[in-house]
Amino acid sequence: MGLDIYHCKASLERPEESALFAGDAYILEEDYSYFDVDFHYFAPFSQMIDVPRIGKTIYFPKSARYADMIKKSVLIDDKCEILLVPNEIEMVDRLEAFVERNHLSHLLRHRFDMLGWTQFDLYDHESKFGFYSLEVGYQRKGMRPDKFWKRFMSDDVYNFTTRDDFEYALSCVENRVFPPSGHNQIHLFKRDFVDAYEQNRSWLALSY
Repeated sequence: MGLDIYHCKASLERPEESALFAGDAYILEEDYSYFDVDFHYFAPFSQMIDVPRIGKTIYFPKSARYADMIKKSVLIDDKCEILLVPNEIEMVDRLEAFVERNHLSHLLRHRFDMLGWTQFDLYDHESKFGFYSLEVGYQRKGMRPDKFWKRFMSDDVYNFTTRDDFEYALSCVENRVFPPSGHNQIHLFKRDFVDAYEQNRSWLALSY
């Protein structure tokens, strides 16, 4: 079983525009779930926040094969377009023409480059109640599984908020040293998770 452990914090500060498209950039009250506390725990950081509202998504596949892959992996509806173009210059020209023809120049643009295609999301913002979040610590695996999962195995909770949770997780970290830096994994976890913990702001997020 793979395990990714994150130290996340609620924040009042709006992230960079492009970061709003990251899955962990914010948490909305309407979607709040899988925490060991209710939403009001984060009241000091809860506010009306900017959330991207996508009006149109345009895919520019690099070949017909990638166009087929998009059709199989993405729900294509009236908010999506697939435009096959031979190069970057043609892509820019087609994008501008599409935006002009469909009267979408008032929307912002977010570009996302994949291996086989480029995706443009045309969007504006809507205000919803929630809080922004930021990642301040990360560890990949490196836990003694028997002890770690004794406390953290759950079908209902993946986000843990108490200092005791952070300190217990520290007690599960394997004693490893990373070459060539010589950094000790226990020391890194203590620095990035336990020492940086803030009540009503921090949570330990698990992905597995």
